[in-house]
Amino acid sequence: MLLNNFRASVRQETDRRISEHSFVVSTITNNVLYERLQRNVLMLDRMKVANNILNLTAEPLIVDGKTLVLSENGNISSDSFEPLSACTDYTDALEASDSEILTYLLDDGNAHYLLTGSRNYIENEPYSIITVADISGIFDSHYSELRNAALVSFVAAVNAAVIIAILVYRLLPLKRVNAMLQKIANGSYTLKLPERGGYEFRELARNINVMSDSINENVEALKAIADGRKQFVDNFAHEMKTPLTSILGFSDIMRVKKEMPDEERVEYASIIFEETKRLKNLSSKLLELATTENAPLEFEVLYVPDLFSEVRATITPLAAKKGVSFTVQPAGCFIRADRVLFLSLLYNLIDNAIKASEQNGSVALQAAADKGILQITVTDNGVGMHPEQLRHIAEPFYMTDKSRSRKNGGVGLGLSLCAKIAARHSASLSVKSSPGKGTVVTVSLHCQETAGEKGAAE
Repeated sequence: MLLNNFRASVRQETDRRISEHSFVVSTITNNVLYERLQRNVLMLDRMKVANNILNLTAEPLIVDGKTLVLSENGNISSDSFEPLSACTDYTDALEASDSEILTYLLDDGNAHYLLTGSRNYIENEPYSIITVADISGIFDSHYSELRNAALVSFVAAVNAAVIIAILVYRLLPLKRVNAMLQKIANGSYTLKLPERGGYEFRELARNINVMSDSINENVEALKAIADGRKQFVDNFAHEMKTPLTSILGFSDIMRVKKEMPDEERVEYASIIFEETKRLKNLSSKLLELATTENAPLEFEVLYVPDLFSEVRATITPLAAKKGVSFTVQPAGCFIRADRVLFLSLLYNLIDNAIKASEQNGSVALQAAADKGILQITVTDNGVGMHPEQLRHIAEPFYMTDKSRSRKNGGVGLGLSLCAKIAARHSASLSVKSSPGKGTVVTVSLHCQETAGEKGAAE
């Protein structure tokens, strides 16, 4: 547990320092851009960039840390960090990286440092920006906890040994009970003591069995709560990507574009508003799914073309950004579904299809209704999957191509969540795929021709 806490502390500190590093990089690049705009030139020369960075880093950009900026010719920032000279592997990796943030734990014998760096191009010149944070406090706390835990464990073990020796000596008939209690204390809560012997021993065995059952129930309940919360956090982090990307993209357009028609501005603002509202509703829905599989859903009658139009407005710019064409072909019918969760289902399937597609690939969202059954298909001409991969795609955290998925920001939760949402809508989800030919995911559920019908979409 101490090791897990230590690792969690290091991960938390690393995440904080990565965010801090991104802020520093943004500050430096924005400051150079601002000076270029002030000077009204197309490009600042290397000397002016160096002076700009020196002036900016003269004061600390981060709390209890340093900021190093390395050009091709060496260190140009006002901060210095002597142990960096021993980290040639790290600096070489930074020079070979492509804007990827790399972290490195350094122990110089006196302190522990966390280096967070990335390769950035400023005015078309490569610079390695490194933020250095002293995290010796985390290691000192860990070592202190280990010493305290060792001492407490030793004292507890000595006390237990003395007590057990006295009990064994004075109560030899309880030796069998003691052996069984040790197994229970080690986590074997399902073991049962035989209720035989005198009245006192039978009563003792009965009480121990009741205690064991109670502990086992509590442990399982705590595990279920912890698993549910972890699943909620994982699902929520996964589901935030699509709406946040839309919000970031459209707000960036509104920020950068100097002249924009009112109609276009209202359209972008409406998309940002709807995506923000969807994100809020989605967090509540995912929390309900995490706490209970039988949480009530807010079913309503939805017109499929309207649903597809909303998806097209959100996905089209995201797909275009990745060089993938996105087409929509709705069916003129109605379905009864929870709007927020069903949109999440579609977004997940389309997001997976875009990630699986190469440059200039295509993704299609289509729907066809026949005899009260609506079939929604998401088709791509991407890399496809082997039969062995198809057998595991609905498992949480399973990724068919880990390098591709992680490069695109995937964590392997999309189809697992889709399967849960489909099940809550009494819908079936099937996947057909061939390596090199693409993938077709089909969602089948009841539909109705008019909004007033009942029963068909139940």
